[in-house]
Parts: sequence; C-alpha cells; structure tokens
Amino acid sequence: MTTNYATLAELKDLDVLNVSNIDHDDALNREIGAASRKIDEFCARHFYQESGTKYYTPDRFDELKIDDIYSSTGLTVALDSNRDATYDVSLTSSDWDLWPYNPKFGRPYVKLIMTYLNGYSFYKYPKSVSITSSYWGWTAVPSQVNQACVMIANRLHKRNQTILGQAGASAIGQLSLKIPRLDPDVQELLLPFRKSLT
Repeated sequence: MTTNYATLAELKDLDVLNVSNIDHDDALNREIGAASRKIDEFCARHFYQESGTKYYTPDRFDELKIDDIYSSTGLTVALDSNRDATYDVSLTSSDWDLWPYNPKFGRPYVKLIMTYLNGYSFYKYPKSVSITSSYWGWTAVPSQVNQACVMIANRLHKRNQTILGQAGASAIGQLSLKIPRLDPDVQELLLPFRKSLT
C-alpha cells in the first residue's frame, strides 16, 4: 500500500522539471513522500487507506469525533464501562450511525452518533472507546491533493538548486534571500480539506 499522493510518472510529466531518465528517481520518490507528509500535516488528516484499531476519548455522551473512515463494513465499536481497558460493552450497528449521513464528493465519515435505540451512550473519560476498521482514510486521493503533491514535490526538487533561498537585488543595491512559504496555489487546493482541530 502506498501512502504517497502522486506517482513518479506524474512528477516527471512536468515540463518544468525536465527529468526523463532514472538518475534522479530515488530523490524524486523521497520528495513525493515528503510532499505527501507535508499535506498530512497541513490538513491534519491523511488520504491513504489503512486498517487497525484506534482509541478515543469522548467529550460528549451522544457523539464522537473520529478519524476519517469511508465504510461501515466490518466496523466494530466497543466501550470500556469500568475504566479498566477491557472494552466490555460491544455495540451493534443499530447502536450508532456514521456522520455525515450522506457524504458527498468522496468525502469520508468523521463522526459516530449514538442512536440510543438500546440505551447506550459514550463514557466521557480517557480512551473509553475502541474502534476497529479496515477502512480508515479516503476511498481515493482527491485530485486537488494529487495536484498539490506534485507541485510541492517539484518545488522541493528545485530547492536542491537554491539551498540558501533565492537572492535578489533591491533598488538600493542590497541583497535579500527569499525562501517562500507554502505556495498560495497549493494552499488554495488544500484548504477545503483542512480538518479543524477544535
């Protein structure tokens, strides 16, 4: 499974990069990986798929913010009712709903909502919820994220030629070194996917 958001071929397709041989493939792959992790950091989420168990501390009795998940298939939810890390209460799919109820544009579910059909609620203490799934993440990498990854990786590769930044002369003859932050176009591509941490 790849955790990168662009391929080597996509990065090489850039005319501005002007790389067609395999001499720089290792470096380009590293830059794609670094760009992908930069996107994770900026968006506070990841877009690749993974499986496993995650633990949560609820701040409400009726709903729980969870990591991105794109399917309810095989989803198991268990509660630790005694604060002894045994997760003795196993919920069924009738006990909870995933939210949003109708996700659009390939977006994942981001909350678990209690239905109260069987009288269960979340326990508001640390690590009281265990969720196991084979479908954490997104169904596919959004095209905007793919494009942003290519742009960041291209910039990282070009930075090897300007390690100290870009020098320029001002009107009074002084030199300045400029190392710009995240590209505004990259930010515009990624902002709709940035997750609120509050």
